[in-house]
Amino acid sequence: MDRITRQMEERRLFLKKGLTKEDLARAVGSNSRYVSDCINRQTGYSFIEYVNGYRIRYAQHLLYENPDMRLAEISEESGFSSEVTFYRNFKTRTGQTPIEWLNAQKG
Repeated sequence: MDRITRQMEERRLFLKKGLTKEDLARAVGSNSRYVSDCINRQTGYSFIEYVNGYRIRYAQHLLYENPDMRLAEISEESGFSSEVTFYRNFKTRTGQTPIEWLNAQKG
């Protein structure tokens, strides 16, 4: 799991659109089944939920640092395949829309 986390955080693999288990497995020198099982056992998330968690945290950072940035740009920069996918995952993960989350951060 340490190797997986390192690849995600240091190389920011989560920003790659269409990142697959195979891509991550290659990066850590393993196979996709092992990577998927490891993520699931260690985090309780599926591969895509795990990747999207990184993407949402990155999107939150972008939103906070660049409040005037368009959501389409944030979605693109964060590695999501579409703005709809970004919006749905953001709301699922945080319980808020991106704008609601940003307004809550401002107090």
